[in-house]
Amino acid sequence: MKAIGMYFIVLGHFFTYGYKYIYVFSVPVFFLISGFLCKKETDFKLFWMKLWYNLMVPMLIICFLYFIFNSISVSVSHAFSFTRIKFYFVYSLLGFQSSLGTLWFVYTLTLLKIIYQFSSNRMTSVFILAVSLVGAYLFNNTNCIHNHSLLHNPNAISNVLVAYPFFIFGAFLRKFKGIMNNYNHLPSQIIGFFICVLIIVICGYYNSEVWMHKVGYGNNIPLFLIGGIAGSTAIFLVSKVFSFHNVKSVLLISKGTIIILGFHVYLIWFVRGFLTEPSIMDFILSLLILIVFIPLIRLSERYCPLIIGKYRK
Repeated sequence: MKAIGMYFIVLGHFFTYGYKYIYVFSVPVFFLISGFLCKKETDFKLFWMKLWYNLMVPMLIICFLYFIFNSISVSVSHAFSFTRIKFYFVYSLLGFQSSLGTLWFVYTLTLLKIIYQFSSNRMTSVFILAVSLVGAYLFNNTNCIHNHSLLHNPNAISNVLVAYPFFIFGAFLRKFKGIMNNYNHLPSQIIGFFICVLIIVICGYYNSEVWMHKVGYGNNIPLFLIGGIAGSTAIFLVSKVFSFHNVKSVLLISKGTIIILGFHVYLIWFVRGFLTEPSIMDFILSLLILIVFIPLIRLSERYCPLIIGKYRK
Protein backbone atom coordinates (compact mmCIF):
# COMPACT_ATOMS: atom_id res chain seq x y z
CA MET A 1 0.00 0.00 0.00
CA LYS A 2 2.85 2.39 0.84
CA ALA A 3 4.57 1.71 -2.50
CA ILE A 4 1.37 2.24 -4.51
CA GLY A 5 0.50 5.30 -2.42
CA MET A 6 3.94 6.81 -3.05
CA TYR A 7 3.44 6.35 -6.78
CA PHE A 8 0.30 8.49 -6.59
CA ILE A 9 2.09 11.10 -4.44
CA VAL A 10 4.74 11.48 -7.16
CA LEU A 11 2.14 11.44 -9.94
CA GLY A 12 0.04 14.04 -8.12
CA HIS A 13 3.01 16.40 -7.88
CA PHE A 14 3.28 16.32 -11.67
CA PHE A 15 -0.15 18.02 -11.71
CA THR A 16 -0.98 15.86 -14.67
CA TYR A 17 -4.32 14.74 -16.10
CA GLY A 18 -6.79 13.93 -13.35
CA TYR A 19 -4.62 15.23 -10.52
CA LYS A 20 -7.77 16.55 -8.79
CA TYR A 21 -8.97 12.95 -8.38
CA ILE A 22 -5.52 11.74 -7.28
CA TYR A 23 -5.50 14.33 -4.49
CA VAL A 24 -8.80 12.91 -3.19
CA PHE A 25 -6.89 9.96 -1.68
CA SER A 26 -3.10 10.23 -2.23
CA VAL A 27 -2.32 11.89 1.12
CA PRO A 28 -5.21 10.44 3.20
CA VAL A 29 -4.02 6.89 2.49
CA PHE A 30 -0.68 7.57 4.18
CA PHE A 31 -2.29 8.99 7.30
CA LEU A 32 -4.63 6.00 7.40
CA ILE A 33 -1.73 3.54 7.03
CA SER A 34 0.20 5.41 9.72
CA GLY A 35 -2.74 5.14 12.11
CA PHE A 36 -3.09 1.43 11.36
CA LEU A 37 0.60 0.81 12.08
CA CYS A 38 0.69 3.01 15.18
CA LYS A 39 0.39 1.51 18.65
CA LYS A 40 0.54 3.02 22.10
CA GLU A 41 3.73 2.36 24.04
CA THR A 42 3.65 1.57 27.74
CA ASP A 43 7.26 2.73 28.00
CA PHE A 44 7.26 6.50 27.39
CA LYS A 45 11.03 6.54 26.91
CA LEU A 46 10.67 3.99 24.11
CA PHE A 47 7.85 6.07 22.57
CA TRP A 48 9.94 9.25 22.41
CA MET A 49 12.97 7.33 21.17
CA LYS A 50 10.99 5.74 18.31
CA LEU A 51 9.41 9.07 17.44
CA TRP A 52 12.83 10.75 17.41
CA TYR A 53 14.63 8.19 15.24
CA ASN A 54 11.76 7.11 12.98
CA LEU A 55 10.40 10.55 12.09
CA MET A 56 12.17 13.56 13.55
CA VAL A 57 15.79 12.67 12.71
CA PRO A 58 15.04 11.88 9.02
CA MET A 59 13.00 15.09 8.79
CA LEU A 60 15.83 17.17 10.27
CA ILE A 61 18.45 15.58 8.02
CA ILE A 62 16.41 16.09 4.85
CA CYS A 63 15.45 19.66 5.85
CA PHE A 64 19.14 20.43 6.42
CA LEU A 65 19.92 19.08 2.94
CA TYR A 66 17.05 21.23 1.60
CA PHE A 67 18.69 24.23 3.22
CA ILE A 68 22.12 23.47 1.74
CA PHE A 69 20.69 22.99 -1.75
CA ASN A 70 18.53 26.11 -1.61
CA SER A 71 21.37 28.18 -0.15
CA ILE A 72 23.62 27.20 -3.04
CA SER A 73 20.85 28.11 -5.48
CA VAL A 74 20.25 31.58 -4.01
CA SER A 75 23.99 32.22 -3.60
CA VAL A 76 24.38 31.86 -7.35
CA SER A 77 21.87 34.70 -7.74
CA HIS A 78 23.59 36.71 -4.95
CA ALA A 79 20.46 36.59 -2.76
CA PHE A 80 21.99 34.81 0.28
CA SER A 81 21.62 36.43 3.70
CA PHE A 82 21.97 35.43 7.37
CA THR A 83 18.45 36.72 8.00
CA ARG A 84 17.22 34.09 5.59
CA ILE A 85 19.05 31.39 7.62
CA LYS A 86 17.36 32.53 10.82
CA PHE A 87 13.90 32.57 9.33
CA TYR A 88 14.41 29.20 7.61
CA PHE A 89 15.05 27.41 10.91
CA VAL A 90 12.38 29.36 12.82
CA TYR A 91 9.79 28.55 10.15
CA SER A 92 10.88 24.88 10.19
CA LEU A 93 10.37 24.64 13.94
CA LEU A 94 6.95 26.30 13.61
CA GLY A 95 5.89 23.79 10.94
CA PHE A 96 5.60 26.05 7.90
CA GLN A 97 5.67 24.30 4.54
CA SER A 98 7.80 27.10 3.10
CA SER A 99 10.71 25.53 5.05
CA LEU A 100 9.58 21.91 5.41
CA GLY A 101 8.49 21.35 1.82
CA THR A 102 6.85 17.95 1.37
CA LEU A 103 8.04 16.94 4.85
CA TRP A 104 5.09 18.81 6.35
CA PHE A 105 3.57 15.32 6.32
CA VAL A 106 6.24 14.01 8.71
CA TYR A 107 5.82 16.98 11.06
CA THR A 108 2.03 16.47 11.10
CA LEU A 109 2.42 12.72 11.61
CA THR A 110 4.72 13.35 14.58
CA LEU A 111 2.01 15.46 16.23
CA LEU A 112 -0.65 12.84 15.47
CA LYS A 113 1.42 10.11 17.12
CA ILE A 114 1.85 12.27 20.22
CA ILE A 115 -1.88 12.98 20.39
CA TYR A 116 -2.69 9.29 19.94
CA GLN A 117 -0.17 8.16 22.55
CA PHE A 118 -1.67 10.42 25.20
CA SER A 119 -5.34 9.91 24.27
CA SER A 120 -6.59 8.06 27.32
CA ASN A 121 -9.59 6.23 25.85
CA ARG A 122 -12.02 5.89 22.95
CA MET A 123 -14.19 8.78 24.10
CA THR A 124 -11.16 11.08 24.09
CA SER A 125 -10.41 10.04 20.51
CA VAL A 126 -14.02 10.72 19.48
CA PHE A 127 -13.86 14.14 21.13
CA ILE A 128 -10.59 14.99 19.34
CA LEU A 129 -12.13 13.80 16.06
CA ALA A 130 -15.10 16.13 16.53
CA VAL A 131 -12.81 19.03 17.45
CA SER A 132 -10.61 18.42 14.38
CA LEU A 133 -13.58 18.42 11.98
CA VAL A 134 -15.11 21.55 13.51
CA GLY A 135 -11.67 23.16 13.57
CA ALA A 136 -11.10 22.35 9.89
CA TYR A 137 -14.46 23.89 8.99
CA LEU A 138 -13.77 27.06 11.02
CA PHE A 139 -10.27 27.34 9.59
CA ASN A 140 -11.65 27.43 6.07
CA ASN A 141 -14.67 29.61 6.81
CA THR A 142 -13.43 32.25 9.28
CA ASN A 143 -12.59 35.66 7.88
CA CYS A 144 -9.95 36.50 10.50
CA ILE A 145 -7.87 33.50 9.38
CA HIS A 146 -8.21 34.33 5.69
CA ASN A 147 -7.23 37.93 6.41
CA HIS A 148 -4.16 36.91 8.44
CA SER A 149 -1.36 36.15 5.99
CA LEU A 150 0.81 34.21 8.48
CA LEU A 151 -2.04 32.01 9.75
CA HIS A 152 -3.16 31.24 6.21
CA ASN A 153 0.29 30.03 5.13
CA PRO A 154 0.42 26.22 4.78
CA ASN A 155 1.42 24.85 8.18
CA ALA A 156 1.92 21.30 9.44
CA ILE A 157 0.44 22.04 12.87
CA SER A 158 -2.90 23.21 11.50
CA ASN A 159 -2.92 20.25 9.09
CA VAL A 160 -3.57 17.97 12.06
CA LEU A 161 -7.21 19.08 11.72
CA VAL A 162 -7.69 17.30 8.38
CA ALA A 163 -5.22 14.45 8.97
CA TYR A 164 -6.52 13.20 12.33
CA PRO A 165 -9.78 11.66 10.98
CA PHE A 166 -7.85 9.34 8.64
CA PHE A 167 -5.20 8.55 11.24
CA ILE A 168 -7.73 7.58 13.92
CA PHE A 169 -9.77 5.58 11.39
CA GLY A 170 -6.60 3.62 10.53
CA ALA A 171 -5.99 3.02 14.25
CA PHE A 172 -9.60 1.78 14.58
CA LEU A 173 -9.06 -0.70 11.73
CA ARG A 174 -6.30 -2.44 13.71
CA LYS A 175 -9.09 -4.39 15.45
CA PHE A 176 -9.89 -6.04 12.13
CA LYS A 177 -6.31 -6.89 11.20
CA GLY A 178 -6.97 -10.64 11.20
CA ILE A 179 -10.03 -10.31 8.96
CA MET A 180 -8.15 -8.01 6.58
CA ASN A 181 -5.19 -10.38 6.40
CA ASN A 182 -7.45 -13.36 5.61
CA TYR A 183 -9.59 -11.53 3.04
CA ASN A 184 -8.64 -12.97 -0.37
CA HIS A 185 -11.86 -13.26 -2.41
CA LEU A 186 -10.83 -12.06 -5.87
CA PRO A 187 -14.32 -11.46 -7.42
CA SER A 188 -15.43 -9.24 -4.53
CA GLN A 189 -12.03 -7.49 -4.54
CA ILE A 190 -12.49 -6.57 -8.22
CA ILE A 191 -16.08 -5.39 -7.68
CA GLY A 192 -15.06 -3.47 -4.57
CA PHE A 193 -12.18 -1.81 -6.42
CA PHE A 194 -14.43 -0.45 -9.19
CA ILE A 195 -17.00 0.74 -6.64
CA CYS A 196 -14.23 2.63 -4.83
CA VAL A 197 -13.01 4.18 -8.08
CA LEU A 198 -16.56 5.31 -8.83
CA ILE A 199 -16.79 6.88 -5.36
CA ILE A 200 -13.46 8.67 -5.91
CA VAL A 201 -14.73 10.10 -9.20
CA ILE A 202 -18.00 11.25 -7.62
CA CYS A 203 -16.23 12.84 -4.64
CA GLY A 204 -13.63 14.47 -6.85
CA TYR A 205 -16.28 15.82 -9.20
CA TYR A 206 -18.67 17.25 -6.62
CA ASN A 207 -16.06 18.41 -4.11
CA SER A 208 -13.61 21.19 -4.93
CA GLU A 209 -9.87 20.47 -4.96
CA VAL A 210 -8.36 18.87 -1.85
CA TRP A 211 -5.15 20.50 -0.56
CA MET A 212 -4.35 18.77 2.72
CA HIS A 213 -1.04 20.64 3.12
CA LYS A 214 -3.06 23.78 3.89
CA VAL A 215 -6.09 22.34 5.72
CA GLY A 216 -7.90 22.13 2.40
CA TYR A 217 -10.68 19.54 2.42
CA GLY A 218 -12.42 21.09 -0.59
CA ASN A 219 -15.86 22.53 0.10
CA ASN A 220 -17.51 19.43 1.54
CA ILE A 221 -16.13 17.56 4.56
CA PRO A 222 -18.23 14.36 4.10
CA LEU A 223 -17.09 14.01 0.46
CA PHE A 224 -13.50 14.65 1.61
CA LEU A 225 -13.69 11.85 4.19
CA ILE A 226 -15.58 9.39 1.97
CA GLY A 227 -13.23 9.97 -0.97
CA GLY A 228 -10.11 9.49 1.15
CA ILE A 229 -11.42 6.25 2.65
CA ALA A 230 -12.59 4.96 -0.75
CA GLY A 231 -9.16 5.63 -2.27
CA SER A 232 -7.41 3.93 0.64
CA THR A 233 -9.74 0.94 0.26
CA ALA A 234 -9.02 0.74 -3.48
CA ILE A 235 -5.26 0.69 -2.81
CA PHE A 236 -5.78 -1.97 -0.12
CA LEU A 237 -7.74 -4.17 -2.53
CA VAL A 238 -5.07 -3.86 -5.23
CA SER A 239 -2.36 -4.58 -2.66
CA LYS A 240 -4.14 -7.76 -1.57
CA VAL A 241 -4.01 -9.07 -5.13
CA PHE A 242 -0.23 -8.64 -5.29
CA SER A 243 0.54 -9.43 -1.64
CA PHE A 244 1.61 -12.99 -2.46
CA HIS A 245 4.47 -11.73 -4.63
CA ASN A 246 7.43 -10.88 -2.43
CA VAL A 247 9.00 -8.28 -4.74
CA LYS A 248 12.13 -6.80 -3.15
CA SER A 249 11.86 -3.52 -5.04
CA VAL A 250 8.37 -2.93 -3.61
CA LEU A 251 9.64 -3.65 -0.10
CA LEU A 252 12.52 -1.21 -0.60
CA ILE A 253 10.17 1.53 -1.79
CA SER A 254 7.94 0.98 1.26
CA LYS A 255 10.99 1.20 3.54
CA GLY A 256 12.25 4.37 1.90
CA THR A 257 9.03 6.36 1.50
CA ILE A 258 10.43 9.18 3.66
CA ILE A 259 13.45 9.71 1.39
CA ILE A 260 11.26 9.54 -1.73
CA LEU A 261 8.86 12.02 -0.16
CA GLY A 262 11.74 14.35 0.64
CA PHE A 263 13.51 14.43 -2.71
CA HIS A 264 11.18 13.36 -5.53
CA VAL A 265 10.11 16.95 -6.26
CA TYR A 266 13.62 17.78 -7.45
CA LEU A 267 13.37 15.05 -10.08
CA ILE A 268 9.95 16.34 -11.11
CA TRP A 269 11.36 19.86 -11.49
CA PHE A 270 14.15 18.42 -13.65
CA VAL A 271 11.68 16.52 -15.85
CA ARG A 272 9.40 19.55 -16.15
CA GLY A 273 12.36 21.46 -17.59
CA PHE A 274 11.94 19.29 -20.69
CA LEU A 275 8.31 18.19 -20.63
CA THR A 276 6.57 21.35 -19.55
CA GLU A 277 3.00 20.27 -20.28
CA PRO A 278 0.96 17.44 -18.71
CA SER A 279 1.03 14.27 -20.80
CA ILE A 280 0.50 10.53 -20.58
CA MET A 281 4.28 10.27 -20.08
CA ASP A 282 3.82 11.61 -16.55
CA PHE A 283 2.31 8.26 -15.53
CA ILE A 284 5.38 6.41 -16.78
CA LEU A 285 7.86 8.96 -15.43
CA SER A 286 6.34 8.71 -11.95
CA LEU A 287 7.10 4.99 -11.96
CA LEU A 288 10.64 5.63 -13.25
CA ILE A 289 11.23 8.11 -10.42
CA LEU A 290 10.33 5.39 -7.90
CA ILE A 291 12.73 3.01 -9.64
CA VAL A 292 15.53 5.61 -9.51
CA PHE A 293 15.15 5.76 -5.74
CA ILE A 294 15.55 1.98 -5.23
CA PRO A 295 19.40 1.97 -5.32
CA LEU A 296 19.46 5.21 -3.29
CA ILE A 297 17.31 3.59 -0.59
CA ARG A 298 19.55 0.52 -0.61
CA LEU A 299 22.64 2.71 -0.16
CA SER A 300 20.94 4.72 2.59
CA GLU A 301 19.93 1.54 4.38
CA ARG A 302 23.53 0.37 4.39
CA TYR A 303 25.51 3.56 4.98
CA CYS A 304 23.07 6.13 6.44
CA PRO A 305 20.06 4.32 7.95
CA LEU A 306 19.11 7.40 10.00
CA ILE A 307 17.82 9.18 6.90
CA ILE A 308 15.20 6.48 6.29
CA GLY A 309 14.14 6.28 9.93
CA LYS A 310 16.30 3.38 11.06
CA TYR A 311 18.39 3.53 14.21
CA ARG A 312 21.53 1.40 14.22
CA LYS A 313 23.82 1.28 17.24
